[in-house]
Amino acid sequence: RLAWIIRVKPDGNAFMFQQVEEMSQHELTDQFEAVGSDGVHRRYRLAKNVPLNESNANVLVDFLEVSEPHFPNGRRSFTWIVDPRLGLCPELAEQFMWAGRSRWKIENETFNTLKNQGYQFEHNFGHGHQNLSVVLAMLMMLAFLVDQMQQLCCPQFVAACVQSKSKHELRERIR
Repeated sequence: RLAWIIRVKPDGNAFMFQQVEEMSQHELTDQFEAVGSDGVHRRYRLAKNVPLNESNANVLVDFLEVSEPHFPNGRRSFTWIVDPRLGLCPELAEQFMWAGRSRWKIENETFNTLKNQGYQFEHNFGHGHQNLSVVLAMLMMLAFLVDQMQQLCCPQFVAACVQSKSKHELRERIR
């Protein structure tokens, strides 16, 4: 029952993107351009009540596409689906864009940390038949949580991190 904003890409959501294109052709989307609070010119396309996918056509979502046509090295765009209860509208499109980008940034930085700072967390942790991979992934997430709490609350841990080149080196020294 929590509200949500989820990043989507055309590769894994072809049916949804096709539906939005058809809605655009019938002028059933809101399309506009605006200069954002950060001074960047953006193009927005909003579609309401878009079927999630072919298998779940009765599950309807709101669709937000944002492109930056003057981005250095070419055009940049992002797309999200938004919980319809949130009331996506042109007046709030920039706020939803920033919320979606913040959510992605947090998730991306967390997983990059888990991959690159000695937690050995890779994309190959599937669920498996006996759920061992899920248990290992949860243990890694728990270790990450403990590290985050120590960084916030323990000056000795922070000092040890500063003296070590990486968290991996710190763990090896502790071990």
